Amino acid sequence: MDDSAGGDSYAGTATQKTKELHDRYGHVVRINPDTLSFTSSQAWFDIYGPGQPGGRGNVPKDSRYYPESHIYHSDTNDVDLSHWLRLLTTDIAGDVIFGEKFDGLENGRSRPVIAAIPYLSRAFALFVEITNYPWVQYVKKNPWAWFYNPPKAPETPMAVSKEAENSIQENKPLPQIFDGPEDQRLSPVEKEGIRMGFIIAGSETTATLLAGSIYLLLKNQNHLKELTSTLRTRFHTSSDMTLSALQEHQYLNAVLKESLRLYPPAPGNLFRRTKREGHVVMGKAIPSDTTLTMNLWAANRSTLNFHLPDSMVPERWIQPRPVEYQDDDRSAMKPFSAGPQDCPGRKLGARVRKPKLDELAEGVHVLDEATSESEMHVSTNKG
Repeated sequence: MDDSAGGDSYAGTATQKTKELHDRYGHVVRINPDTLSFTSSQAWFDIYGPGQPGGRGNVPKDSRYYPESHIYHSDTNDVDLSHWLRLLTTDIAGDVIFGEKFDGLENGRSRPVIAAIPYLSRAFALFVEITNYPWVQYVKKNPWAWFYNPPKAPETPMAVSKEAENSIQENKPLPQIFDGPEDQRLSPVEKEGIRMGFIIAGSETTATLLAGSIYLLLKNQNHLKELTSTLRTRFHTSSDMTLSALQEHQYLNAVLKESLRLYPPAPGNLFRRTKREGHVVMGKAIPSDTTLTMNLWAANRSTLNFHLPDSMVPERWIQPRPVEYQDDDRSAMKPFSAGPQDCPGRKLGARVRKPKLDELAEGVHVLDEATSESEMHVSTNKG
């Protein structure tokens, strides 16, 4: 990738640019002087999978690209469905993870710090890119001070009182992190960062997938009609739509998988950095201090991995699948990463997205008029 890489990343077009390079050169391309991007399913296991002899698997995260997150909301005269989906999933995540009420749906707006995330995300993306240039390396002496020590705001959405912290139930994941011997407990700043990360992982990605799924269904009315028909045949009342029943609904799961392929919530890169001994990816030796990444958008839409990669075809995930899709490399599609460091919030997201997409599809008569010829645009501001 040329010197415009930083501009592409800041503008949110780096993902599309990287896909163009993969389309031209294949499964492996160099997108920065020390960064290789992959789209092969084999690279998932060689980079992100469990550590194995011979320098394969479990490449450490590249510290230059983390933490990550973004939320976007635009004010228009139309109802911004993605905004309300984010409020919905954030409220659910707050209740399920922390036992707290964020009241986003009731108030119609996000908490101040959550609303500020898109701006911090853009600033972070630009900062990461410019540090690839040697003449700005000195900036990296203490880069996170601006983010971790901002002026105190009158309200922080993840600031939890002692009473709220004590109210977290034992069947929720965070006590395992916050409890423990006194000398091993996290600092208040570290706790705040983890809380923010859990909220984003459990809400932002789910809201993004729901918005993308609705868009794709509205653009492909045949799949929308098939989904609503099978749902209405299978479920006669809303009380029948239990999580276990929805998990067995073949077409609903196929629609969600195909939506994840075409509209991954985190479509960009998952950066890892090789250690001193180097690494082996796709049978090739990679030297030390090299950044490796899987570009999800490029891998999911590559003709090397999928037949008609830009078309929405839920049937490619259903057995028996059509003959023309039998050779798809479905293992190349891992929207939540792979290996021991994959997304910890994916199970929570599954518990939210299936019922909500089901309910939204049931309300298809409300959504029919939303179909338009507009195209889906993806802006990537996270590592």
